Amino acid sequence: MISYYGRFIYTLANKYVLTVNARTDGSSKYFPGGRWGFFPSIAGAWRMSEENFLRNSKVVSDLKIRGSWGITGQQEGIGFFEYIPRYTLSNNQGLYQLGNQFLTMARPAGYFDRLRWETTTNKNIGVDFGFFDNRISGSVEGFIRTTKDLLFTVSVPAGANFSNQILQNIGTIENRGYEITLNLVPIRNKDVEWNISANFTHVVPEVTKLLDNPTPDFKGYNVGGIDGGTGNTIQVIRTGEAPRSFLVYKQVYDQNNKPIEGLYEDFNRDGIINEQDLYVYQLSLIHISEPTRQ
Repeated sequence: MISYYGRFIYTLANKYVLTVNARTDGSSKYFPGGRWGFFPSIAGAWRMSEENFLRNSKVVSDLKIRGSWGITGQQEGIGFFEYIPRYTLSNNQGLYQLGNQFLTMARPAGYFDRLRWETTTNKNIGVDFGFFDNRISGSVEGFIRTTKDLLFTVSVPAGANFSNQILQNIGTIENRGYEITLNLVPIRNKDVEWNISANFTHVVPEVTKLLDNPTPDFKGYNVGGIDGGTGNTIQVIRTGEAPRSFLVYKQVYDQNNKPIEGLYEDFNRDGIINEQDLYVYQLSLIHISEPTRQ
């Protein structure tokens, strides 16, 4: 990997700040046409507390409005030569028996010949504040984070490649949210300073795209392997839902609000409980909504 990086910072009257970054990265993990990525960013800030109408304020000690936009690239967590047709040696579970000998095989590996950078665009706007000599301070910030060309291992039709699962660039995920930080200093003297801090973050993630031309029967990619048989999964990556939402059967309850053993909701009303009756049940550690019976 090779990188070129530059930064420009301009400050005017200690009130207006402009920061511009330009970075270009080249990685041999990607095919030649997608090997180089350009990742710029720009940020601006206005320190209102330095203006004449607030400079001598006994209440407002700090007030700054800021905003930024930038792109970053991702190339970690993937192997070398994933875009090149190649042969690999089999492991102990893929040996070939010839008489009493078990021989290692050289076999073709799956590949995606257009592997390129995964990119994330961040946009945010925020306000930093401080009151009464910063005895009360904090920030409020809203942001949108969009990740495109996701590096994700997906299943492919039999015979379409040399493996049934291939690492590809596929899909877009968008995260919208806000963050609030509050700091209090109830005690401050020459001997003791007591700080109290609190932080709250709310994020709503959503898969906004998976395929360029999805078919009507495409329901997303099943992920989140579980024990109990080869290929069993418990999660799904599906357009319009949070990434890795749980895909499960809906439990049916009796009049006493007790689960009925082995009875699940027949959503399509065909009299059969099968994979067509699975539904998306989101469980997020970032945003907790009202509990749903499951």
